[in-house]
Amino acid sequence: KVRLAAPEGAFYLFFAIDGIKDSMAAALSMVDHAGIGIAPGIAFGKEAEGYFRICFNRSIDEIQLASERLVSWINDHA
Repeated sequence: KVRLAAPEGAFYLFFAIDGIKDSMAAALSMVDHAGIGIAPGIAFGKEAEGYFRICFNRSIDEIQLASERLVSWINDHA
């Protein structure tokens, strides 16, 4: 299950994936296995551990491709 907060005018999405405790390890795995860059929540402080931040200031096609890769990673790893 993915939990997220709707952005309020920014082009970042902050979200959590249930069952993921180490955001740094998961973010590195996403780069290696899904080919997407994602910021681990821990980079924003201890209280953000378990969360991730992605930027969607991209073309619709790039967002679609990244979304598909992220869903595939979640299905395989979470």
